[in-house]
Amino acid sequence: MKNNKSGKILNVLLGIIAFFAIVVIVFWLISKNNGTTNNVSEFKDNLTKMQETAKKYFEDKLPSSIGDTTIIYLDELIEKDILKEMKYGKTKCDGDLSYISATRSADNEYKVKSNLVCGNTSDNIIEKISIKSVIKDDNGKTTEVDNSSNNYKDNIKSSCECSSTTTCTIYEIPTVCTIKYTYEHVKQTITCPTGYRLNGNVCEKETGDYRQANESYSEEQVKVVDAKKNDGGYHKVYTDYIVTGGVSTKYCEKGTLQGDYCYEYTQKITNTKDYCPTGYVKEGNKCRKYTDIISTSEGYCPAGYEKKNNACYKYTDIITDTEKTCPSGYTLEGNTCYKYTSPIPSTSGKTCPSGYTLSGNTCYKTTEPSKVYSSWGNPVSEYSTRTYEAPYTTDTEKKVLMGKNTIAGITTYNYAIYRRTVSYKCNSGTLQNGKCYHYTSPSGGNTTYSCPSGYTQSGNTCYKTTSPSTSSTRYCPSGYTQSGNVCYKKTELRYNTEKYCPSGYIQEGNTCYKETDLITDSKSYCPTGYTELGDKCYKTTPAKTSTTEKVYSCPTGYTKEGNKENTKCYKLVKSADEYYCENEKATLKGTLCYYKEESKFLGYYCPYGYTLDGQTCYKTTKETTSPIWSNAEYIYSENKYEPGYVRTGKATYVRICVRDDGRSNPDQDPNTMK
Repeated sequence: MKNNKSGKILNVLLGIIAFFAIVVIVFWLISKNNGTTNNVSEFKDNLTKMQETAKKYFEDKLPSSIGDTTIIYLDELIEKDILKEMKYGKTKCDGDLSYISATRSADNEYKVKSNLVCGNTSDNIIEKISIKSVIKDDNGKTTEVDNSSNNYKDNIKSSCECSSTTTCTIYEIPTVCTIKYTYEHVKQTITCPTGYRLNGNVCEKETGDYRQANESYSEEQVKVVDAKKNDGGYHKVYTDYIVTGGVSTKYCEKGTLQGDYCYEYTQKITNTKDYCPTGYVKEGNKCRKYTDIISTSEGYCPAGYEKKNNACYKYTDIITDTEKTCPSGYTLEGNTCYKYTSPIPSTSGKTCPSGYTLSGNTCYKTTEPSKVYSSWGNPVSEYSTRTYEAPYTTDTEKKVLMGKNTIAGITTYNYAIYRRTVSYKCNSGTLQNGKCYHYTSPSGGNTTYSCPSGYTQSGNTCYKTTSPSTSSTRYCPSGYTQSGNVCYKKTELRYNTEKYCPSGYIQEGNTCYKETDLITDSKSYCPTGYTELGDKCYKTTPAKTSTTEKVYSCPTGYTKEGNKENTKCYKLVKSADEYYCENEKATLKGTLCYYKEESKFLGYYCPYGYTLDGQTCYKTTKETTSPIWSNAEYIYSENKYEPGYVRTGKATYVRICVRDDGRSNPDQDPNTMK
């Protein structure tokens, strides 16, 4: 009876335990499924968000040619703060593999694709869009119409009716009123500065910073172990083994070894394209533009000529040149040539203060001027070199180290040269010939003035005069004939029998043409897999490593036991000491052995922001700059998109009224159209 009761209690306990186990498992499954569901929902929400962003982003960035694709990656969208970082659970979505793109598939149709990759999970959305046109009637009502729809024409008819306008009075006749636009487009040549590569409308270059990794070692420690007690016989004394070999060497099967990488260099590929300007036809190595020969129905004169009898005359006045000249050293004033000089002072008994020198009727002394330097301003030149140059500074020039860059293991130093000018200034006195002149009057004596021989004195000036020489010339311009006081040139009348070409054209048979050189565009780029570096291209591959085998041996007098890292070296020693140390590098103190555990190499590490690759630390930086636009060419077209051109936003327009019969005239009353 007692055993039966115990069995029942045991069964009840087992049932309770099983129940709770089932409850725990159910709750775990629910929480797991909820987590998965939440993650899936998060992924779909992110993909939908990308698609909404794509439709807004490509509103004004659609490709212009059929088959062209415009693409932007998730990393760029995050960098431009268009989207935030996306995750699938705890997994960060891939910024290089996730993107949005727009592809032009037809005249007004586009495919917008959003692709999202998060770890092993990926999906995409593809949506077709079309360009919408806005139809505006005379009452100001606008209707959005799908250009790609088969019902486009019917949509216009049903949505647009004109009534009671000055140019479009319909009288119950259904009529379409719309605006026909002519758009301005521009074609430009886009280039990047040296060292950059064009990516869309942005110039990019990638720079690398390489440096030797830091070494990490353990700290040196003092160890203490118990000494061994000598029993009077021999004992083993151990020492460190000797390791030789194990040397690692980097090598390249292709390219040049630089650090841990093999560099392969090649020349850029140059693609040269010849073409003609708009309106010209390519013929051989020239471009030609043709037009018809011009003919006239009656006799006429060229522009600027006067018709007289049966000839054409052009008149102009005779040119008269009259020139008066003076001898060397004289100045023409009116009809007289003047030559001036200063009177000669004569001083008798005059003296100057101490330090001054007498010159004529003036005392003077000189002092050194002070130097005045301009600011350094902007550098007059900047350059880069692989060789380090010591900076310097002088009074007027200095060289400054602006920084250094390391790309692919090659360090380049950047320098700037500054210059400044020096001028001189006198705090007192007058600056003359690099000296400060101080003047004063002499004391005592009398001063008289006289003129040199041939000169006449007038106040404080001496002068002499002479008459100028005169020459006159009368002549006609080149190509003219003199007739009395008139110059003329004569040409024949032009008649309808004469055919000629417009200015700038050359006649060839019955055709006029003008010729110009071919336009040559040369573009240099690197082969696939290579990166641009100055005027060359390079690619890198990790260098291979060859390592010699390590050899473990013992010093002379020691016996080897064990292999490789387990090798031990010992010798038998018979000592009279009561205690001894097995490690011969240890020091015996009483019953203890003291020895130093040397620092051990633990590995390599890099500064923050760098990635460790073997014994090298590296990080890459992407630099961007704006492209250079040049050689603008403008055209007008009724098409919104012209291959190879960009729409500027400028346009002209005219209003068109179209009846059901399809006839149109913007200036005609539609009621009168038949």
